[in-house]
Amino acid sequence: AERAHSEATVEASISRGSLPSFPEEISQSSDHHISVLLEVCKRCWERDVKQRPTIEDVLITLNTL
Repeated sequence: AERAHSEATVEASISRGSLPSFPEEISQSSDHHISVLLEVCKRCWERDVKQRPTIEDVLITLNTL
């Protein structure tokens, strides 16, 4: 139930034009893999569709991890 609430909160936030934030322990992580995943998420959430990566770009990035 908590996960569903969290997902609903994120969806509502995005629909209002706000992007979700990451918990500090994640956003402050020095782990390279986490940094790459956060960057992929941020790029996918770009308001300008043309600035978003293609699925091919996402897969290439993820395959480097």
